[in-house]
Amino acid sequence: MLPPHIHEVHAGMALGLVSADGVVGWAGNVLSQDCDTKSLRILAGLEPPLDHNEVQQLFALVFKEQGIQTRPSDQHVALYTTSLLEEMRQGKLARKETLRRLADLHLARHYDDQLRDFYLLYHAKWDLESEPVQWYWANADRSNIDRVIDEYAASWLGRHPSESSP
Repeated sequence: MLPPHIHEVHAGMALGLVSADGVVGWAGNVLSQDCDTKSLRILAGLEPPLDHNEVQQLFALVFKEQGIQTRPSDQHVALYTTSLLEEMRQGKLARKETLRRLADLHLARHYDDQLRDFYLLYHAKWDLESEPVQWYWANADRSNIDRVIDEYAASWLGRHPSESSP
């Protein structure tokens, strides 16, 4: 059984967006879902202060013990973005928070083209909270900004299937 969200967690670690604490927490959640390996147990049992290198090594061993190939580094942004958008669609993460994280990633990755639209949508939504108009996204206004965001997210997810998609 593939541990849930393993590729998204790996992408988040590689992008510097998931902390060692986050990986340890993920390992504990995975153990509670009937996925068990020696390294996963050790990883879940780590306590602060955490050694980032030890967490990375144990996380890599989870891949090895499960016979899972890591995804290439050029897929990390898409995997992380897809993970956030799925959480947003499931109501686990607010639209504005999802877009803020992706806008921040856009800037941190030196204006990564694949994240530009999320940056623009974030600022459109932000402006519309205090102003009647915005200039970031054509034809988006207070009456339809959430629908515009949801449609763009659905379009992204259609082009970038999740790790659990066939």
